[in-house]
Amino acid sequence: MQFTFRLELTGLAQEDRTMIDELMLRYCSARRFAFNRLIEGNTVNRTVHLLQDTTLSLNWRYFEHAAKDAEATIESQKELLPLYLSDTYDKIESVKKALEKAKNGSQRLQSRLKALEKKKDILKEHVMNGTLPKVIFGGRKLFT
Repeated sequence: MQFTFRLELTGLAQEDRTMIDELMLRYCSARRFAFNRLIEGNTVNRTVHLLQDTTLSLNWRYFEHAAKDAEATIESQKELLPLYLSDTYDKIESVKKALEKAKNGSQRLQSRLKALEKKKDILKEHVMNGTLPKVIFGGRKLFT
């Protein structure tokens, strides 16, 4: 069984902070690599072996955890996809009701409705094909 503790390390020297940041950077890169290999159809064990061939310089346990984290992300996305689609339908209904109340047909509401319809079509296609929508690893800079 694996436990994860979230904590804040205080009183660290700058070089220790740098080492931890580099370790986390390599681990997150391994998780992203593992996610992409699992999407391609590789097994977790095969993915761990592929990770060992990279230049990430991590222990095999880190690679194994990265592959399992990536697998959990995939399973989570698959489970949540119908919920995302249902939420999108609810938002579309809400915007349509707001458009009916607005007498002049707000441009903002119309563009929101158009965006939601596009999102609905994309999510519907993913549900029908059994694929996943785009997953972003990282911060706000990578989101764009």
